[in-house]
Amino acid sequence: MRLAQRDPATREALRRLQVAMRAAAKVFQSAEYIEELKRSKKQQEQALERLAEQIREALRATGDELTARGLAAPKTLEDWEHLGRVIEIPFETIRSGDYTLRDVYVMALAWLDRQAILRRGAIGKGAERDSRPAQSPRKFTVTALRELTGLKNAALHRYAELAEVCTPRRGQRNFCYSVADVRKILNAIVANTSEEPLVAQCRTALRRLPEITE
Repeated sequence: MRLAQRDPATREALRRLQVAMRAAAKVFQSAEYIEELKRSKKQQEQALERLAEQIREALRATGDELTARGLAAPKTLEDWEHLGRVIEIPFETIRSGDYTLRDVYVMALAWLDRQAILRRGAIGKGAERDSRPAQSPRKFTVTALRELTGLKNAALHRYAELAEVCTPRRGQRNFCYSVADVRKILNAIVANTSEEPLVAQCRTALRRLPEITE
């Protein structure tokens, strides 16, 4: 202000600045400007809503695909994390959070395809054994049952006991479950677990059993 008092050029610059600020204030307070702000805000909200709907639709399609393939559709972030553990995403990756929902979805599809290939391999080997004249009816090895359910030996043993199905003794080789035993074990898993993906996988296996035994 002292400089403006001494310097006419500075006073003139300040005057021009005041005029420009008053003019800008009139523009900001004008009905046209306020209406334009409202229109811009509405356009942004509409764009965000379209984006949100696209995301919801993508999640619905993803859930439908997983459900059709025998896995429960994740509904929460905890569900997605659990699915990541089911399809064996490394623990460190899950703990760090360094993955996306699409990563889980793509890996889940690959995991399902891998399980189907393993089942076909187990079934094909069983079919070869069944073609022999003296072969007994269709049987499931412990390995085949493990691949069918995705469970490890200890968990399978626990569910087999719940189903009152005989399990292999320590060191026993060439042990096989009958189709009826497998059906009992799968039903025991469905009845005694809260893991939706595992329930869905076992129900799918139950539906396939008649097809397998043909």
